[in-house]
Amino acid sequence: FATGREDAVAYDCFLAYMNELESRLRDIGYTQIRMWNDDALRTVDTGHCGAICLSPTIDIAYWTNDANSRQNTPERYLAEGHALYNCLNIYNYYVLKENLIYPGANPDAITREWDPYRFGVYRISDADRERVKGSAFCIWCDDP
Repeated sequence: FATGREDAVAYDCFLAYMNELESRLRDIGYTQIRMWNDDALRTVDTGHCGAICLSPTIDIAYWTNDANSRQNTPERYLAEGHALYNCLNIYNYYVLKENLIYPGANPDAITREWDPYRFGVYRISDADRERVKGSAFCIWCDDP
């Protein structure tokens, strides 16, 4: 992918690819395209300087606060034009694997703490709540 910028890095190609996929999916009739947050705006370990930006019409399935040294906050996605789905791991993300260190969803925490505008340590402001499109349980099978 040509960016016309000398500071472009491999991650810019990834973002261009994601933008192209979104365009192709829309061309065949899909209206909601989502991407996991951990690679959506990755700057920490890629050297990314913004030669290519992720299309703001790609929605973000926000599942972890721990991605990329906590650079990818819900507020950052909202500021860059993305809508959010709350898939946060401590409430909505189950990993099917024996002896897994990662705890996944906690039913007690869901009952006690969960709401669609809480993204772990982040809380969506009243002004931005309409851009949280929903929530989902996510099941990831690391050991099929």
